Amino acid sequence: AGVAKELETVWKDTYIAGLWEKCLIAHLGWHRAGRIKSAPNSSLDSEEYLGPTWSWVSFDGPVLFDTVKVEGEDNAQLVGYEIMPITIDAPLGRLQKGHIEINATTAEVTHPPSKQVLTSWEISMDKIDTSNTDTVLYVCLGFTNGGRAVGLMLMAAESGKYKRIGQFKSKKKERISSVQTLYPFSDTKAEKRTVIII
Repeated sequence: AGVAKELETVWKDTYIAGLWEKCLIAHLGWHRAGRIKSAPNSSLDSEEYLGPTWSWVSFDGPVLFDTVKVEGEDNAQLVGYEIMPITIDAPLGRLQKGHIEINATTAEVTHPPSKQVLTSWEISMDKIDTSNTDTVLYVCLGFTNGGRAVGLMLMAAESGKYKRIGQFKSKKKERISSVQTLYPFSDTKAEKRTVIII
């Protein structure tokens, strides 16, 4: 937390649960090192709260980042956030809870992923039990410099909020003009909306 406090001053940025406000959307596309297409049927959630599900600090293991460009029509936008530290004396330390609010292109998809989804996307599931989930919200974050679409897989949590359960990335390595050319975003149910992720 001490290093983060120093960097806040030097970078003129705000530290938010392991990420930085100015590039938060760009770095939300992290995934576990080693992709798996389905999470275990038993919950592997840590009993100890490590951090909000959208941040890599919530994951007890190695992660990699698919960095998203910060500009573009299909890119998500940060609308707001709230972080509650365990102690007021350490505002950049461990958290009680936190959420972000982003506006992005979304599509509801049945779960587990269908062959149609797996044809277009590489899926990386987090260590969260999804056995009771039959619908997942796919949220497009934007595109990498190489033109691959990257996004988050979310499941409904309490009071209209969502919890991150995984990450997806387009399989096509060539540049894609719009995420809406790929299923499920090509479906008529795809829409731009604001979501709260805890």
